[in-house]
Amino acid sequence: AVGFWKPHAPFNAPKRYWDLYDRSRLPALDPRRPVGAPEIAFHDSREVLGLPGTGRIAPTPELVAEMRHGYFANISYLDAQLGKVLDALDRSGRAADTIVVFVGDHGYHLGEHGLWGKTSNFELDARVPLLIAAPGTGPGGRATASLAELVDLYPTLADLCRLPEVAGLEGASLDAVLRDPAATVKVAAYTQHPR
Repeated sequence: AVGFWKPHAPFNAPKRYWDLYDRSRLPALDPRRPVGAPEIAFHDSREVLGLPGTGRIAPTPELVAEMRHGYFANISYLDAQLGKVLDALDRSGRAADTIVVFVGDHGYHLGEHGLWGKTSNFELDARVPLLIAAPGTGPGGRATASLAELVDLYPTLADLCRLPEVAGLEGASLDAVLRDPAATVKVAAYTQHPR
C-alpha cells in the first residue's frame, strides 16, 4: 500500500506543477448556497479558514484564486507521484498479476456553496475518485455510472483474490462492474457527517 497526502492542503507542490496552470483559465466556481438546502448541510469551513473568532482567514478573490491554483497544482503533483509508483510496478514484472486501487478519502470544497475543505454531504465532497485495475476483468480505461461506496472495497478485493465470502459485510463486490461497466450492484450510495 502507498498513501499520499496530496492534493490536500497545504498547497505546496513544486513550482513546475503550479506553472502547468493559468489562474485566469481555471474553471469557475459558484459560491452561492443551493436554493432550499437545509442549514445543517453547511459548516463553518474551519479546516481552511480557521475557527470563528480566532483570526479567521477572509477568502478574498486573490486568495480564492491562489488556493484553487494550488489545489490543481497539488493534483498534478500527485499524478506525477502515482506515475512513479506505477512505473516501478511495471519494472518489477508484477504488474500483470497485481490489483491496483486508487481512491481518495473525501472530496474538497474550494469555495463552492460557500464551503471550504471537507465534511459536507454535497457531491463535491462526498464523491471520491475510485479506480480499480485488476487482472482478468477486461480492458482498462472504462468509466461507469454504477454507484459504489468505499465499504465496497474489501468485498471487491476479497472477490478478486478468490477469498471466501465474509458474512455480515455492508459492502458489495464491484467485480461485475469491473467486467461490464453497464452492470449495477447497488441502488443507492450513502454518506454522512456527524452534525
